[in-house]
Amino acid sequence: MIKNKIRAAAVAALFAVLAAVISSCANTVPPTVRTLEDVLDKTIGALSDASANAYAGRYGTLQIYESAEAMMGDLSAGVIDCVFTDSSSSARLLRLGRRVRAVPEPLFGLECRVVAALEARDMMLEIEAALESLRADGTLRRLREQYVLGQSPRLPPLPDLSGYSAALRLAVPHGGFPPYSYFDEDGDAFGLDVDLARYICGILGVNLEVLEFDGDRLVDMVRFGRADFAMGGVFITREMSELAVFSAPYTTVEVVVLTRR
Repeated sequence: MIKNKIRAAAVAALFAVLAAVISSCANTVPPTVRTLEDVLDKTIGALSDASANAYAGRYGTLQIYESAEAMMGDLSAGVIDCVFTDSSSSARLLRLGRRVRAVPEPLFGLECRVVAALEARDMMLEIEAALESLRADGTLRRLREQYVLGQSPRLPPLPDLSGYSAALRLAVPHGGFPPYSYFDEDGDAFGLDVDLARYICGILGVNLEVLEFDGDRLVDMVRFGRADFAMGGVFITREMSELAVFSAPYTTVEVVVLTRR
């Protein structure tokens, strides 16, 4: 009798598992994005504080999310077709979704650089030296860990620049370029680029003024003297290399696409 009850319970449990699997399969929404070529004209999700949302609108209809859980839930349910995210965040997001995967190839990977006018080569040499110092002491790595990877590294205090009379004007994309630059309710600027610029200015012994411009016009703003240097998704091309002077890359933005299985 006991063996029969155990056997019956085991059979019931097996049927429950099979029913769950069948139900899950039945409720699965088929993928509309399988390769990178499929992302055009689709509904694309991106987190509000991710740099990927600056690019998603160029490919399709952008849906901005404040919650990673809500975004991945909508992806699983078929409300959106795919998600654009920084490669450093993709593993965490994949754990939040049901039957989701990353397209194997990144959408793109671009190196971020500081840019200044051709006439400001001497200033760029000073910025390059400051960047090298911040690489050597680990500050640049820790900034990436904090803003891109969401960790809590021990960073040196931001320098107090208020005592300097001279100032450099930093151009960043209007509305922010999270997590590289963004603004709080009081209009104060934060982010990897902004903090990095503050460290650079501390080394150079100057104050920092942060200005917002249209993201596609940052190179023009330094060329025409509206700003001294620019940061925030500024990527060198052959054409741009003839118009302005660029630093060595200080970080890389790699965007990947998440979709349903």
